[in-house]
Amino acid sequence: LQFSRQSRVDPPVANALALGVIGACTMLLPRVVILSAFLNVDVAGALIPMSAIPLVLGITMFFFLPRGAVEQSTVAKPDHQSPLGLVASIRMAIGFQIAVSILALIRQTWGTPGLFAGAAALGLTDVDALTVSTCRSGNPAHMIAQAITVGVISNTVLKLALSAGFGNGKFRK
Repeated sequence: LQFSRQSRVDPPVANALALGVIGACTMLLPRVVILSAFLNVDVAGALIPMSAIPLVLGITMFFFLPRGAVEQSTVAKPDHQSPLGLVASIRMAIGFQIAVSILALIRQTWGTPGLFAGAAALGLTDVDALTVSTCRSGNPAHMIAQAITVGVISNTVLKLALSAGFGNGKFRK
């Protein structure tokens, strides 16, 4: 969302911002597999074949889409913000805990259908929290991998919708 909005305010860097979004979405896949490997090796093994084609497509798009001319940003950067992003980190930690708790409650209340519905909802905001909470859920590895995949898909669809809705023309291309 931030890159989409920034592309409207600073059109000369829209292409670079769009590549940043593609790169971030692509790196989500190996990041989830690696995180899963630390938590549940069987889940990571089940995620690898589910992630292979989207990963190859993302890498291909990142390296082979036209980049356009590199242009200088026209927007001045504020110098009063913390480079560490402490406030954002605290918000993310709080959101992570809330998300994990909500997914556990959904899973206890509705079982397997709740796992997939909760994965789709949680995937919209925090795929890492989804990965941690599902890997610790005690469900079979293939089911956890499917739930994580549902979350990754919902996250990607949301990012696509935000990019289309908030990005400028160069950013959307």
